[in-house]
Amino acid sequence: MEFLARLIEGEAALRQDRARQRRIKQAHFPVLKTLAQFDFTWPAKINRLAVQNLFHLKLIEDQANAILIGGVGLGKTHAAIALGLAACQAGYRVRFATAIDIINGLSAAQNTGRLVKELKRCTRLELLIIDELG
Repeated sequence: MEFLARLIEGEAALRQDRARQRRIKQAHFPVLKTLAQFDFTWPAKINRLAVQNLFHLKLIEDQANAILIGGVGLGKTHAAIALGLAACQAGYRVRFATAIDIINGLSAAQNTGRLVKELKRCTRLELLIIDELG
């Protein structure tokens, strides 16, 4: 019985790992970044506590929005990817895309009569990360 229990535990862990890897792949991250890799020393004005608070993922439960605003090279994309990766690892469905990719995708879907289907696919996501909005 102990052997079977360990075998079942191993199979469950393997399934969870496959599901996590599938969610990460479906998110379409350009690269994988983590919060541990984030450099909070540059620039000094970044509110470290506010950024770290996002990683509790309460914004997903609350269906809230987070907007990362700042100049070029401050780490907004890095933080967004790290947040998305953390959400994938926590079991949430995530999609990372640039604003122009979303617009082009929706435009192509409209031209081929798949707009409603594409919009439904977007609304099933629990976290949508839109990069390069400005």
